[in-house]
Amino acid sequence: MATGAVPVAVGSVFPNVGEYEMNRQTGRTALGFTARRAAALCALAVGLGVLASSPAGAAEVDLKKVPAVVRAAADKAVPEAKWASASKETEDDKEFWYELEGKDAKGRAVHVSVSEAGKVDEVSTEIASKDAPKVVRDALSAKFPKFKIETSYEVVKDGKIDRYDFEGKRPRDKEEITVSVSPDGKKVELDE
Repeated sequence: MATGAVPVAVGSVFPNVGEYEMNRQTGRTALGFTARRAAALCALAVGLGVLASSPAGAAEVDLKKVPAVVRAAADKAVPEAKWASASKETEDDKEFWYELEGKDAKGRAVHVSVSEAGKVDEVSTEIASKDAPKVVRDALSAKFPKFKIETSYEVVKDGKIDRYDFEGKRPRDKEEITVSVSPDGKKVELDE
């Protein structure tokens, strides 16, 4: 490093770029960026990274603009639900699904996925983790012994329990993850 230079770490934001030297006399990096411009570029890159990690094809939809057939299917799947929000998701650039979120008659969080034709794909209802079957809890504990559950869902497809989803943070890096367990406890999958 040159005399009078200060390291500016940008390698974590711009992969394969490494560490640039900031000259104390000129206040510029080797590429001629000022400290302020280098910071702005780093902030922009981080911001773009956040935007790029948003789910592709999902858009918020006003509940009043949800098609009647979709709303009727969701209301039938979860009677007396109080819907709070909706989003429209695109699958393979041709198939549309609506995700409605709200509370059921018991005040539990509920999510319903419905096709634009009004077919309910799945209903996820928040449950206390202790209410999941013991075989499910045991399978989760065996595969992820240090996993701290924050939220649990019972997921129903075609009128039958399809799986249990457990959301929380992975102990080693505090990353938000979802672990899905089959009702018989034989299948445990990590969704990062």
